[in-house]
Formats: sequence, C-alpha cells, structure tokens
Amino acid sequence: MRWAVSIVQVVIFGNLIVPYFRDGQRNVHIFLVSYLVSLVALGIRVLLSAPLELLMSTRLGESIGVNANLMGFLFVIGAHISLYYSIVERKWSVLPIFLLFSVVSLFSGSRRAIFILLVGIVLLFILSSKKPIHILLALFVSALFVIGFVFLSFHWEPLREILGVRIQSLLSIFQGGTGDGSTVTRINMVKTGIEMFYQKPIIGWGLHAFTDTTSFATYSHNNYIEVLVTWGIVGFVWYYSFWLFVVMNGIKLLVRLEHSHLISLSVTLLLLFFIDDFGVVRFYNEISHFFLALGFSVIVQPDSDKGIDIPTLLG
Repeated sequence: MRWAVSIVQVVIFGNLIVPYFRDGQRNVHIFLVSYLVSLVALGIRVLLSAPLELLMSTRLGESIGVNANLMGFLFVIGAHISLYYSIVERKWSVLPIFLLFSVVSLFSGSRRAIFILLVGIVLLFILSSKKPIHILLALFVSALFVIGFVFLSFHWEPLREILGVRIQSLLSIFQGGTGDGSTVTRINMVKTGIEMFYQKPIIGWGLHAFTDTTSFATYSHNNYIEVLVTWGIVGFVWYYSFWLFVVMNGIKLLVRLEHSHLISLSVTLLLLFFIDDFGVVRFYNEISHFFLALGFSVIVQPDSDKGIDIPTLLG
C-alpha cells in the first residue's frame, strides 16, 4: 500500500501541475529557472558540508546523505536546461552554469550521468537546429563538448579517481574482464528480473515484488525490469505508452519545423529519461514526472483552452 500511495501521489502531482504549464510559456520558464536555482542551493549545501579536498576525493552527495547517482542525474538535467538557455534562447551568460553543473555531475561518479550528459548535448544541438548546415555545425560544437568532458574524466586526477576508474571498470566487462561489484550486481539483477518476467509475463508479480521476493532485498535499478516484473507486459505497454505518445508527437513537430524552442528541450529530456531508465527505477519519482507533465503541456496540449485535467474536472 505504501508503494501504491507513492505512485498515486506522482500521478496527482503531475496532473496538478499541468494546468500551470498550460497557462503560458512564462510559467514553464519560471519552473525551469526555479529548478536551476534549487540546484545552486543544493550545490552550496554540498560545498559547505565538508572540506573541499574531501569533496573532491569522494562521490558528491555522500557528505549530505544524498545518493550519488541521484545527485548526478539532478545536475545533468540542470546542465541541459542551462545549455538550452545558452544556445537556443541565446542567453550566453548562462553558459558558465552549464559548464559548472556538468562538472559537478561528473564528480557524482555516476557513469550513467556522464553518458546522458554527452548524449543530451548532441541531441539538444541537433533537435534545436532547423537547417542542414546548422545540424552539421551543431554536431561539430557538441563533439567539442563531448571530447572535453571525456578528456576531463580520464586526465584530471581528482575526476579520474572518482569517475574515470569506474568507467574503465565498466569497459573491462566488454573486454572480458570482471568489472566492479556494483556492475556485476546490476547485471545479475537484470537476469533475475527477466526470469521473473518469464514466470508471470502478462500482469506481473505486483508492487515491490522484486525487492520482496529476491535475495537482493532492493529494487532492480532498472525501470524496464521493474515495470515488467511489477505489472507484466500489460503494465509495461500502459506505462510507456504515455511517454512514447508525448515524445512521438514532439518529434513530429520537430520534423515539420512547427515548434517552439521548448519542444526541442522537452523531447531531449524525455529521450534522456528513456536512457536513464536502464539504471534507475522511475515510475514513482516525482521530478521525472514533472518533466513529463511539462513535455505534455508544451507538445500535446499547449493551449490552455483545450483538454482536461484534474482541476478542470473538479471545477
């Protein structure tokens, strides 16, 4: 029941914020800027939590009791929002914030964070470009950013010790090595989840089943596996159909060049969530579904006079 309440809570929060987004793009920008400001506050809290030499030798987040992978995810999303304001809205003064948030996300030591950071840079540049020459230029500029962050991860000593070593450990698996314990455990979680799905493929095992019925005693660290185990193929199609519906509509508008700048940001973030789902359980996460609500409002129902939502129904 506790996990059911968490899921219902996410649904309600997402629906309640939709009318606010649909009232106008100004509200969307207020939300995005507020997110950036909140990350600055979080960064200050982390900076004051421990001596700098300690912060640069451990994964960020540990000093304040926040999961390091979550820390990386939060700052990566902030990095992409600030990059959007820099290159799309032409507010170049925000570019240093993008660089700062990117470096902070790397110090979380999250391999998933650096991957979605790099992919997101390329996606945002491409999706916000309208002409072939602009796309080529975007690929060139985004490649410079990607090369720069990869170089930092392996050649800047403090970052190499936190992130570079973990990336090398992951790559060793593809080269026939053993990898670190965390990676091996997550691979075993995926295998166990697939076996559970095969046993009950239609409607799954129910909420929290992976944690309660496996020896791992925790969630599967993979949203695709978690949804398949929890709700089976029926729930998988039901859940991801919402995300795909928004993304596909956004891609259609981008292809037709009938879009506002916010659509390129929305599609980029939602596509990144699909990638991030390979390493996190998301379906009861409020922040992710706030951005789904934002994407829905910007892409599918940008007109506040159309569509329905919870406040409209209650009114």
